[in-house]
Amino acid sequence: MFTGVHHTALITRDLESTTRFWRDALGLPLTTQIDRDGLRHWFFQLTEHDAIAFFEFAQEIPDGIASKRPGVTPTDGRHFDHLALGVDSRDGLDALGARLAEHGVEVRGPVDHGVCHSIYFEDPNGISLEACCPQ
Repeated sequence: MFTGVHHTALITRDLESTTRFWRDALGLPLTTQIDRDGLRHWFFQLTEHDAIAFFEFAQEIPDGIASKRPGVTPTDGRHFDHLALGVDSRDGLDALGARLAEHGVEVRGPVDHGVCHSIYFEDPNGISLEACCPQ
């Protein structure tokens, strides 16, 4: 019945910097832009069936609400830890890490978890991200 996660909807204050990160640094195509009645909701294609989407709420996000390192206990009542994106190989993971660094993104890792290798980084909104590949 299910085909996967159609999209994950996250929040941003600034769709332009978010677009520079998700489209330019990560290489995800910007496929859909819904701009109506003052609401902007944009989609970046992850796979044939899956996307990462953002709602822009320019003034409604308190400072620091999104910033949290993966695996660290939250202190603000949130239910979200991090988003992990699958990468096909260790070479692909290393290439992604290099691409992110070229765009000025701080990359932590790679970390060998025994079941996968991972790198960790944040988007411009402070959203904790992981990219991982099979062992």
